[in-house]
Amino acid sequence: MKIVVDTNVVISGIFFGGNPRRIVEQIVDGNIDAYATPEIVDAKALYIVSGDNDLLDIREYKEIKIITAKEFCNIYL
Repeated sequence: MKIVVDTNVVISGIFFGGNPRRIVEQIVDGNIDAYATPEIVDAKALYIVSGDNDLLDIREYKEIKIITAKEFCNIYL
């Protein structure tokens, strides 16, 4: 699975734990392909996983769903 992980999710996962850490662990284990580069649209990702309220308010961009770490974990982990 390909997802875009917002920087704040990565930082939270590394330093604080919770659902962001679960996602980071899945990335490290190779179960999820994560992208965090300007090429996010070319990555053809299914989700942008973020804690940024401005992004979350959009909910979707060019068929890429924008969800929280908790939502992603509830759906896939």
